[in-house]
Amino acid sequence: MNEQSLSQDSSLVRELRRTMARMELALGQISNGLVICDGAGEILWCNTTFEQFVGQPRLLLMGRRLISLMGALLPAETRLNLDGLLLQRPEGGTITAVACREPLQLIEIEWRPVLSEQPVPYVFRFQDVSARVSLEELRLRSQELLDQQLTLAAQVVTCPVTGLPNRRGLLEALDASLDQLEHQPGWLAVLFCDLNRFKEVNDIYGHAVGDQLLVALAQRMQRALRPEDVVARLGGDEFVLLCTTLMHPDEALFIARRLLDMVALPWTPEDTGTSLDILPEMSVGIVLCNSGKRSAAQILHDADLARYQAKRSRSREPVIFDAVMDARVARRQEIHDSLRQALKDHRLGLHLQPVVRLSDGVLVAVEAFCRPVDGQGQPISPREFIAEAELTGLIGSLGQLMLQRCFAAARELRLKERGLRLAVNFSTHELARAGFADDVIAMARVHAFPPELLTIEVTETALVDQPQRTRSELERLRHAGFRLVLDDFGIGSFSFNSLVDLPIDGLKIDHTFTASMVTDPRRCALVGAILNLARTLDLDVVAEGVETCEQRQLLLDMGCRLAQGFLYSHPQPLDQAQIWPVQLQPLHC
Repeated sequence: MNEQSLSQDSSLVRELRRTMARMELALGQISNGLVICDGAGEILWCNTTFEQFVGQPRLLLMGRRLISLMGALLPAETRLNLDGLLLQRPEGGTITAVACREPLQLIEIEWRPVLSEQPVPYVFRFQDVSARVSLEELRLRSQELLDQQLTLAAQVVTCPVTGLPNRRGLLEALDASLDQLEHQPGWLAVLFCDLNRFKEVNDIYGHAVGDQLLVALAQRMQRALRPEDVVARLGGDEFVLLCTTLMHPDEALFIARRLLDMVALPWTPEDTGTSLDILPEMSVGIVLCNSGKRSAAQILHDADLARYQAKRSRSREPVIFDAVMDARVARRQEIHDSLRQALKDHRLGLHLQPVVRLSDGVLVAVEAFCRPVDGQGQPISPREFIAEAELTGLIGSLGQLMLQRCFAAARELRLKERGLRLAVNFSTHELARAGFADDVIAMARVHAFPPELLTIEVTETALVDQPQRTRSELERLRHAGFRLVLDDFGIGSFSFNSLVDLPIDGLKIDHTFTASMVTDPRRCALVGAILNLARTLDLDVVAEGVETCEQRQLLLDMGCRLAQGFLYSHPQPLDQAQIWPVQLQPLHC
């Protein structure tokens, strides 16, 4: 391609970007909320009016199912009807619903398919038409709509894809079984099943194949059970099995394992032009019950908690609900709610810790730590909130908000003017995400922060778990001028041979080595070996966890230049970090 063609292409790209920016601005000015969803109902795009309508930023809306999102705004029965209408009227249509908020709002919802694409996406329009009626008429209309929706919902007890009972049909069967337990002693079990990696099937093969798989699994489950047992589909990839008249609770585990074995048999999609087998897997949570006094809703809730624990453990073994699990899951739910609230409010606790030059205590860098708080205002440990954010898919949004807060803190501390580096640690999931490097580069450009002053800290786990994808993102960052440091060095299984090939600028010696180096000669020798290796490879080294004068002196004697730890400062909130002097003195020496 010659230079003239390249110049024309660049001009076309610039013009396209300008046109898209104008369209985005124009669509954001209209009074109707607009949403584009894919064939599965997941939000691909929305305008500013819709963000204001639901009270959430676009960053949190992308990828969520529109039907689920409506749960906070529309009655549950309206939500169910809308889901059914998409199946019954794929050509599009309009419904009216009263939003569950004060003052009451009459909302007109219109949807139209985009027939040029497969699977078919939908465009939704939301319009507040409350001004068309009086308040009294609106209240009457609200009750009329609710009565209509209740009547319709009461008639819908089966899943339109699989033909199995839906949530309502399951609850009716479970209520009947609980009534029977009151008169006839015995056991019943509820097995909450969740298909693992179902989204990958939809992404790779399409939603039609995903529906085929759901039907095939429903048939397999029915074959795995007794005639009197019930299989229901709650939606998405969630199935629930109701096993009644059990003679002993151990029968539930036997049924669950038989079910897992049958589900895991290879399955080949039909009419896809491929003979590649899909190997389905399920996570199963179990609730056992021998009393009719518990409610069906509570049993289903507890089974879902057990299913959540089974999925988290990443094993094929079913998990039986118990009270301890209830407390653990309640804590995770609290953390999840706290993280979502932090993202919604664009507020995230941030603490900073200085990195100093060991010889004289001069401040050379600042490391930032994310510190969200729970419902009681107490800080949540990184081990807790990172694991929960990764499992629930919030880690990407959390990482972006964290970086925004870091750049804001850098502005307040005048790091750029003082020539101080900012260090940020990202999770394994973030580093391996395609486009991560581009997001960091773009955000640094927006905040006018020099790349050479931002240090990205990488754990050994990230490089071992996703080596190729992580390396690609790291190379893009380093090429753009950012510094890369291998964090917690020495505690993983990383090889020295791989260390030579990595695109990194430095190492951080893990605090476990620093803590024991004074009393353990072998640990001390190992720290010395790491320092010598780093000098040979021309890598900077920061010793973490320096807490005593003896550790500081020993590191100085071995030629270590940089350190951070409680000897100089604990991690501090931003207002405390603002009063750090240029030169920090050891607290105890």
